Amino acid sequence: MRKQNKLSWALAASLLCSHSYSFETVYGQSDVNALNWAMQNVLPQQAGLTISHIVYKYTVEKETQDAMLVHVQNENAVNGGYIFRSTDDWTGQPANTVKKIKPASQLPIEYWGPGSIEVEGKGEVVEPSVIYNWQYD
Repeated sequence: MRKQNKLSWALAASLLCSHSYSFETVYGQSDVNALNWAMQNVLPQQAGLTISHIVYKYTVEKETQDAMLVHVQNENAVNGGYIFRSTDDWTGQPANTVKKIKPASQLPIEYWGPGSIEVEGKGEVVEPSVIYNWQYD
């Protein structure tokens, strides 16, 4: 019995002294239902977070003959300009709904500035939805 206790204690001590590191990648989505948004209100403020894909959907209300461009975009908070911008040309097209999946640049969270859906021309965007697929270790 005494020998078994010593072995048990030795095993327990070795388990306590060993180090085990586990890196787990966490995946998630953040959804926006607006025409303008601040990324710090959308994404978890986690070090190492990157965005892999952007899924957007919206409905256009317009007359078929009217010229209209819709830009789904995020400003580049570090270098200016845009870090993401996708333009849909609705000129000469009837009112409809669009849903697209776009790859993102995998840049860190600090690069992702304000997001928006901007309309150029005559028409309106309703029921907007932008989903950011993100991950971090």
